[in-house]
Amino acid sequence: MRIGIWMCLSALLGASVTGGAEHDGAAVWNQATRLELIQRDGAAVGVALKSGGQTLGEITFGPNGGWKAKRQEIKRDGQTATLRFVGFETAGTGGTPKLARDSFIEFALHGDAPFPRVRFSIGFEAFDENAWQAALAPPAPLYYLVCRVASPKMFYLGGGLIPAPEFEPYPLTRQGVMSGNWSARWSYAAPMAALAVPAFGLWNPDAKLFVGYDFGVARRTDRSDKHIASAYCAGEGKHQGDVFCLVHPYQARWVDLTYPKTPSRVESHFELVYSPDLPSHADPNEFVLTRFVRDHADLLVPAPAMNDLTWIRDPGKAQLPPTIQRDSGASLIHKSGPHYLEGAFVERGALMLGTTFPADGVRKIYQQKNRAAIQRLREDIA
Repeated sequence: MRIGIWMCLSALLGASVTGGAEHDGAAVWNQATRLELIQRDGAAVGVALKSGGQTLGEITFGPNGGWKAKRQEIKRDGQTATLRFVGFETAGTGGTPKLARDSFIEFALHGDAPFPRVRFSIGFEAFDENAWQAALAPPAPLYYLVCRVASPKMFYLGGGLIPAPEFEPYPLTRQGVMSGNWSARWSYAAPMAALAVPAFGLWNPDAKLFVGYDFGVARRTDRSDKHIASAYCAGEGKHQGDVFCLVHPYQARWVDLTYPKTPSRVESHFELVYSPDLPSHADPNEFVLTRFVRDHADLLVPAPAMNDLTWIRDPGKAQLPPTIQRDSGASLIHKSGPHYLEGAFVERGALMLGTTFPADGVRKIYQQKNRAAIQRLREDIA
């Protein structure tokens, strides 16, 4: 009896003292987050992200769960519980790509931190373009670490948002600009080094749900993120929809279908971030940036309390150039043109209200005493 009581007390004391993440044969978890194996035919094809008893998203190693890990290791080291997958086979995507034997994908929960850390090193030894396209028609890039979220309305990409076509057909229908030249159901796939924020995700404001990959730590440490790309797929042919994924390699000019040269390797790490409370009036970018500052302030470069403007030779004579809408002169109403964000997001020739900084344009036409422009401005106001 004493032995039994002692063992029970030891277990209770051990659990309370040790704390942190736990594991069993099919999952790792802590107080906030649970990662469960997704299995097919006895082999792991990915993990389910859960919180509060609900499934927030599913991450599979390859498209449609078509890559299987022959072996997985589930272990605990201190307060960290880890799922590590090795020995990948790709029969579900036509047996291609052929992955190196030392490839691995690892999910780890640290203590009671809610966001799993994902580390991967995937070697591509060979790639058969014809086999890939036969297994996954119509043609699309090589993609992996595919995250599915139910009924998303927005793809969060590097600080901006691209709407799902069922919610808002434009701008994905602007093929070759916002979508890939291979399909208007895919976003472009730019290298992360070209993006302001190294993060991607899907947002369902109706369900207040956001799930994403944040490569911020990689960007501010080993820079292993810079050549990795991500894309969104709305679903087409054999390609599952409502997903975002990593793409190898990043696409030429971001929009031209490009397949990998082999052998090659992708190797980096990210945090699997999520929020179950991000309604329509919230902002995924604010969530991503605020979360990163809170958790990784030590990685941020300190900023001066005041901007240094001593590089200006004669501040008293410095004049900022007026910022006038390129296609509208100084008018308040104009037809949209092909330039910059206006050209990317708005149909050319659409009637537009407003300019970038109308006050600059108004001041300039009065300084020039441009009677025709002044009259047009008055007509716009009227």
